[in-house]
Amino acid sequence: MKTDKLLSRIKIKEIYGNFPEEVQNISLDSREVEEGWVFVARQGFNVDSHQFIPQAVDQGCRFIVANRFVELPEDVGLLVASDTPRVASILAQYIYDFPSTKMNVVGITGTSGKTSTATMVHSILEELEEKSAIIGTNGFSVGDKTTLNINTTPETTLLTRQFAEAVEEGADHLVMEVSSHALSLGRTAGIDYDITAYTNLSHEHLDFYRDLYHYGYTKGMLLSQMGSDLSRPKYVILNDDDDFLVEMAMETGYEIVKFSLKNKEADFYAWDLVEAGKFTDFKLKTPEGDFEIRSPFLGSFNVENLMAAMAIVWLKSFSLEAIVDRIPKLPPIKGRVEFIGKEELPITLIVDYALTPDGLERLIEAVKPLITKRFILLTAMWGSGRDITKAPKMGRISSVADYVVFTNNNPGDDDRQRLVDELEKGITHKNYRKFLDRREAIEHAIEISEPGDLVVLSGRGSEPYMMVEGGQRIIFRDDLIALEAARKKYKTP
Repeated sequence: MKTDKLLSRIKIKEIYGNFPEEVQNISLDSREVEEGWVFVARQGFNVDSHQFIPQAVDQGCRFIVANRFVELPEDVGLLVASDTPRVASILAQYIYDFPSTKMNVVGITGTSGKTSTATMVHSILEELEEKSAIIGTNGFSVGDKTTLNINTTPETTLLTRQFAEAVEEGADHLVMEVSSHALSLGRTAGIDYDITAYTNLSHEHLDFYRDLYHYGYTKGMLLSQMGSDLSRPKYVILNDDDDFLVEMAMETGYEIVKFSLKNKEADFYAWDLVEAGKFTDFKLKTPEGDFEIRSPFLGSFNVENLMAAMAIVWLKSFSLEAIVDRIPKLPPIKGRVEFIGKEELPITLIVDYALTPDGLERLIEAVKPLITKRFILLTAMWGSGRDITKAPKMGRISSVADYVVFTNNNPGDDDRQRLVDELEKGITHKNYRKFLDRREAIEHAIEISEPGDLVVLSGRGSEPYMMVEGGQRIIFRDDLIALEAARKKYKTP
């Protein structure tokens, strides 16, 4: 990309030094830039990356974006603008040639269900032999390649680069999870969505937002970012049972398709739900008639997620008959009601990402049919400055288990004792223990189990890293820790 074209795109700016004639990449991370890259410095919540400009220059970068003047060598160009993350979004779209316009793009937001719904869409498309890419909590995947991301929705330059990679790999579709933080921080600027979906809204992130309404309004930004060009066929999918339905509908002028477990008039309506072993059977009303569905996903909440996913794929012009035929073949969703060691262990061991009161209730409702003896539940409170007011409610919800293990998740620099003490405030029986170390908590849950018990570890799913004191990110896998402990206890291979 010619740098003179990039510079002309930003109108309010100051320019110093000499810029390279062309650049090929852009990043907000100084560690990856080199010759041919643009480095965009920003004032973050915890770190001002302007301090890393000399490092970027030493690595060969000759195009710097900053919010203030910085003394640089004469052969380095400096673009000064007040809002550098916004500039990064604009430049990234030009450098990578607006990749979202070259695929059919789906964006999914909501407190719960983003990962499951996005993965279901991706899996259905692959079963239909379509080339699809996915970006979300479990990383960026296209073809056989998967790359882990730190955030559910990556920062703007990495996100645009991954879109471009999906195009290069021949993807016709890209489905992505869109977090509220990504919307608030402008990470998704410039993405041309064809379909958006909203799953639900519940108590979460009130450390970042003023109140639940502010949080809900931010979720609605995804719908408004679709634009208003009604000459283009775009669609919005909404949960007809959600309390924020009316507010969400106000965010868009495009056609709305609704799904529901309660309203028979919804476009997709599921009824007569029956959990049969590790399947959920239900009847489904659709715009193309009624179907009987056998879903490999447990819980009514996964029926909601599946309805949203089916609606998304249907709006891509695939028949519902073809979609329904693929449902029983869909693979399990990593970290979402995921069975661990089910072929070798005498206990039923599950990991799940549930980390909100609503998510925990949904998880418990899904696994109840699996209880044959005792139900052992590990519940965790997220640290790292997150909203702690939900902890007592999560403790109360956990009380339905026969035995509860309280611990933390991503404690960061928070007081670990306080995290578990707040959970303890809600418990309604005395069959529980508290652990400040999550590994010890997992090992305890396994150690007290007996053959036939159901052991559920909530809060992390299959996340590979955990944030601990001093901003350190350590490798930590609930599933692997639990499987090792269970194999040791039950002496399985």
